[in-house]
Amino acid sequence: MQYLRSPNLLGTYTEGHTSIEILENYKKTDCGQEIKFYTLRIIHENPTEFPTQTSAEQSLKKVFEQVRNS
Repeated sequence: MQYLRSPNLLGTYTEGHTSIEILENYKKTDCGQEIKFYTLRIIHENPTEFPTQTSAEQSLKKVFEQVRNS
């Protein structure tokens, strides 16, 4: 598969130290079919200590609720 164009940033949602970027992508398959798909880029930063699984999960739940409600 090959990318047909650069990814398009559709939106960014942030809660605390966690951000989610929604990217729209287009690819062409080996058969020549063009497909559109979405990628979530999840960034979790904790400036005071190493991120823990619990803090990342809690932040992600809040961000996904925000995305769902918008």
